[in-house]
Amino acid sequence: MTVHVLVTARQRTAAANLAHVIEEARASQAFGPDLDFDAMIWALPRDRGRHPSMNNARALYFSRNPPGGKRTHVHHTKRADTDRPLAQPFSDLLKAYVRLADANKARKMLGDYGNMIRAGRWLHDVLEPKDHDPCRLTTEDFAAAFAAFEAGGARDTARYAMGSHLSRLANFVTRRGISLVPIDFPNPVSGKVLAGQGKGGADMEAVRAAKLPSDAVLDALADIASRVVDDTDVVLMRTIELMVCAPWRIHEVLTMPADCEVTRALTEKGEPLIDASGKPVVGYGLRYHGGKGHGWDIKWIPTAMVDVAKRAIADLRRITEPSRAVARWLAANPGRAWVPEPWTGADPDMILGTNEVSLIVKGEKDPIAGRDFIVKNRLPHRRSGVAYEVRLGDVEAELLSRMGEIPEGHEGVQREDHLLILPAGFFGTRWLRRPTVVRFLAYYEIQNCLTGRANVASIFERFGHVDAEGAPLRMTSHALRHWLNTLAQDGGASQVDIARWSGRKSVEQNAAYNHLSGIVLAEKARELMEAGSVKGPISDMADRLPPMDRADFLKAGIATAHTTDLGVCVNDWSLAPCHHHGSCADCCDHLVVKGDAIQRGRAETLLAETEFLLGKAREEMAEESFGASNWVAHQERMQAGLRAVLTAHDDPAVADGTLVQANPRGALRGPLRMLGEPDPA
Repeated sequence: MTVHVLVTARQRTAAANLAHVIEEARASQAFGPDLDFDAMIWALPRDRGRHPSMNNARALYFSRNPPGGKRTHVHHTKRADTDRPLAQPFSDLLKAYVRLADANKARKMLGDYGNMIRAGRWLHDVLEPKDHDPCRLTTEDFAAAFAAFEAGGARDTARYAMGSHLSRLANFVTRRGISLVPIDFPNPVSGKVLAGQGKGGADMEAVRAAKLPSDAVLDALADIASRVVDDTDVVLMRTIELMVCAPWRIHEVLTMPADCEVTRALTEKGEPLIDASGKPVVGYGLRYHGGKGHGWDIKWIPTAMVDVAKRAIADLRRITEPSRAVARWLAANPGRAWVPEPWTGADPDMILGTNEVSLIVKGEKDPIAGRDFIVKNRLPHRRSGVAYEVRLGDVEAELLSRMGEIPEGHEGVQREDHLLILPAGFFGTRWLRRPTVVRFLAYYEIQNCLTGRANVASIFERFGHVDAEGAPLRMTSHALRHWLNTLAQDGGASQVDIARWSGRKSVEQNAAYNHLSGIVLAEKARELMEAGSVKGPISDMADRLPPMDRADFLKAGIATAHTTDLGVCVNDWSLAPCHHHGSCADCCDHLVVKGDAIQRGRAETLLAETEFLLGKAREEMAEESFGASNWVAHQERMQAGLRAVLTAHDDPAVADGTLVQANPRGALRGPLRMLGEPDPA
């Protein structure tokens, strides 16, 4: 007997939505109007591979995970030509997702698109039993894709990135009505894992230390910055100095305009601030185009770093001004390339010999170099014996082609207005520099400076700075951003100010950049205690002690600390784990940071969830379900603790930033209880 499977209305709707999304992507102009949507390999415009941060890709590969190893993301090699394409219709969905993301500028860097494809490959493999039909996707499929990736032993950073990309893809599928059921797949890896948040021990200290520059690196940077003389080193070091002055993303510095300095008079309560000499205090900032969709903004420089930033900007302007002058000439003379006198703006039909060509492209008479330029670039020419003749216009056309369009990521700043614009070959020998071709400082040049690579010594190595084992020091450019954020956390800056200073959309993103260790957090808590900025029985108990005993009391009670969703926990995990992990609201060892908006919001959410669960537990207890009374008692304690947390946040008599022991008589037992607070009756 033949069985006919009927298609439901929901299935028809999901299929129609999928078809609509694919047609929308086919009609998009993202990645260029000539893009072959059906091709497995999307060849991209040359300028799309020159993003200022890091990516040099030339193509996107919609191929399957090869059996011999997992293809990562974006490639520009020919090895993938024989790869099997992703199966339909999932392949078209993934292509639509990537192209529409580019059209909406939801992602900026080509590396992001490559990682989106990488996540899609894992989901593609999981969908094989469902004929690779995106309409049949479920939350379990995304969880299985993440589990398959995780089984390979990926590091926390890779797990976080994969979870993030799978979560975004799940949201896209649900938002566009492609799946039959809504998909709820948040990132399984918390951003706090990357920063070692909420954990203790030597391993987590190592995680924090790995993300921060060491004292030796910072000392070396200061020494090198004062010793550099050559323009190539000055450009690199002054760029790095700017990243020491404020928490930039690297591409925000690379795309900064030359006219970036901004000043403002500082005021307090409406009155101008006056320094010790009686002069008005003036703030100093740098204008930049923010990454991740932030647009134009001003990064205000701390007073202690203003002179460093001013020197960096002045040196960079001085060295790069000749290249800006060339760019200004190009803007005023479209279609022409700048060449030195006497050929500047001359008749394009002027005939040049090999000596003249070498003077233009190399700056010296070298007939062999002139001939090689003509022949290797296949310029139209006349040959008479060993002599070569070529039109000036053809030489200029070749020079213009080497500059290309202004690459992705530099939007909003004309070529002639960039701060970090350099002649081609700037970091080579003097004979390789070509002032007729200008280009932008690239991310890899900063990274080579800090870490080195094969046959390229880092600046630490060249200036003789090594670690305790004799190996050259090294550092990533992003480590400075982590370091400045940690300094701001240590200095007590508000989460809103830190997020604004760092150019973030959400204060919740601060956590991944906060690397204060448990010992440092404990020291801050003890300092607040001694300053009278801690409220609760623990503070009252300390005040009753003789001054000589107070310090020992605080060290015993607050030996270490770590952050939680609700505040700060002072349980010493190096001695023993917390047997009541997750019940922070019902613990006397938990301190609330009064006025912290994130922690207060989390407390409100937990209270709503707890009250819902309490209602369910009471229903079960009324029906005499076994064990329900225990759940009621637990949820009642949590409800009372969370209400106490919110009360502490809302107390107008307590200043923001004060640590409050909101639940001193919590049912749980810990170091603060053991210091003498009696158990609840």
